[in-house]
Amino acid sequence: MTKQSYLEVSCTDIGPGCGAMFRVATEEEFWEVGRIHARLAHGLQEVPPELAEQVRKATRSVEVDVREG
Repeated sequence: MTKQSYLEVSCTDIGPGCGAMFRVATEEEFWEVGRIHARLAHGLQEVPPELAEQVRKATRSVEVDVREG
């Protein structure tokens, strides 16, 4: 196994009511998945700057054991 770094955030880190958790490899993927989730789960067509800042502050870097191959 090898270690892989990911960005991770949970909706519950931002506010109550949504148990979604995201763990992705790149910041670009992170914001893409976040925008899709905000639209589909929360009805937001755009992520307001204040919410984006909350998400940024709640995001953490994690290392996960990943199987090779």
